Amino acid sequence: LLGLGRLHMEEIEIQMRTALEYLQDGNFSLAEELYAMSLEKSQIVFGEGNSITVSLLGHLARTCLAQDNQSDLGISLLQKQLYHYENEPTLQSLLAERSTCLIELEMALRNAERIEE
Repeated sequence: LLGLGRLHMEEIEIQMRTALEYLQDGNFSLAEELYAMSLEKSQIVFGEGNSITVSLLGHLARTCLAQDNQSDLGISLLQKQLYHYENEPTLQSLLAERSTCLIELEMALRNAERIEE
């Protein structure tokens, strides 16, 4: 990463680190806000199908799924993440990440079904 990309990546890393601290403290709404800001910045700077952007989809999805009223958004984000793992040529070799996404999506859908019953 060169120039502006490196600067933006450093900002994203700081936001991600802070979001993780909020998660560990149980402050999901602040973590969600920081992950969303990081995702938006990554989409603009690096693109939708960039590995950093796609990874941030997963972080934001897990943060949403940890909150009672955000499961639909979390599932939607995981579906978007899976789409990128399956359709972006540069991401198709990330088999472990794709498998993790599939497992998380399956679990989230199962939990959503239980809640609806």
